[in-house]
Amino acid sequence: MIHTIQLYTYISLEEIRKAEGLYALDISDIIKKIEAQYDGVRLTIRRIGLGKEYIIYLFLDAIRLLRKARITEVDYNVIQEEIDDISKKIYLHKENERFVLLRIDYRYDVQVKDSKVREFLFKLYQKSMERYRFLKRCNGKKKTTHEKGEKYKTTCYFNSKSLVTVVYDKVAERKAKGEKICEFEENVLRFEVRLLNNHLKNNKRNKGMAKNLETYMKEEVYLEYMNNYICKILQVGDYYTIREARKKISASTYKEKDKKALEEFLIKISRVGIEAVIAYRVDRILPNGYSRYKMNKYMTMCKKLGINPVLIPINSKMPKYISNPLRNLNDIKLH
Repeated sequence: MIHTIQLYTYISLEEIRKAEGLYALDISDIIKKIEAQYDGVRLTIRRIGLGKEYIIYLFLDAIRLLRKARITEVDYNVIQEEIDDISKKIYLHKENERFVLLRIDYRYDVQVKDSKVREFLFKLYQKSMERYRFLKRCNGKKKTTHEKGEKYKTTCYFNSKSLVTVVYDKVAERKAKGEKICEFEENVLRFEVRLLNNHLKNNKRNKGMAKNLETYMKEEVYLEYMNNYICKILQVGDYYTIREARKKISASTYKEKDKKALEEFLIKISRVGIEAVIAYRVDRILPNGYSRYKMNKYMTMCKKLGINPVLIPINSKMPKYISNPLRNLNDIKLH
């Protein structure tokens, strides 16, 4: 559920001097001393302007901190206790000082044992939607700070100023960075939704959502984000060749004219991708453009039949059917 968490807190020069006096250490050494007491914790401090106030950033790798891969809503109290413990060590047991949530990364891991299938899935993802709400897919021509050490061959990004959706091959990422592959990361395809500070602030202002860890560790909030920013972009149906998809369509109870229209819809997407079908409703390539109504109609038909609108090319040398890694996302119980 949770991958990483970033928080921040303000501290005055007076409080820093107090801590330095008690620990008999410089503030930078105090931070190193606190970091060494926890797994997956990183602290940084910087001065705000020319004043006497500073800001401390706390980065938490929840998996390393709790030493387990499955982290759910029931783990909130344990994580918050660790955060409070760190706060007390900085503020010397000052009451009611808590770090404020700055960013949270959700994750959904699925094991796909065949590395060739994992790599091929990214080719299919390139035919998915390029834009969704304020997100825009990166095409590999320009990298952002979110993409250091990661390869487009096994990574798919959708970015906005306040939210990031990313899918990547965890094994390929570890190898690219020269890092050890943990047991729970073997053969894993990871789906992430990263909520940045602007998004959290917008939610607080427009939806009344408290900007704290407890709010964003709730199961329903996690599932809502994964559904809206993963499933609706990549779709949840399984992947078929046109021949296999045609068999499912033929066996359905849809009217004959709808069956034929759905086949044509899938073939057009296979040729130009979903985004082109959405963006160019009337075009030389697509002389019979789709209205918004028809687009939604055929996408819904695909969903009901469990067919992903992006087909497996017949000449791809891949299986004629690939189970969608996202197919069980909405069925999972986190606790």
